[in-house]
Amino acid sequence: MGTDTGYVKVADDPEQVDGTILDGRDYSSGQLPQENIRIIKEADATLRLNLGTQLDALYDRPHKEITNEGGTLIIIHDADSSEWHFFECLV
Repeated sequence: MGTDTGYVKVADDPEQVDGTILDGRDYSSGQLPQENIRIIKEADATLRLNLGTQLDALYDRPHKEITNEGGTLIIIHDADSSEWHFFECLV
């Protein structure tokens, strides 16, 4: 069995996300764990996103990881652009 990767970028008004998965009150701050960085780099390469230097900037942004038996979802909030980046690794 292999893995599947996915990526979605969502832009929204930060004032309208309370109580949703985009609500950053339970996001972690600081550097992403190395495993999450690996998943993000794999998605960038596999999907040919060509995020380039934008990736490095995302590693220190507020983030949330959701993991279950099906895989991992990493959400990164870029407050400067009011965008959320969703990286998914399904097993």
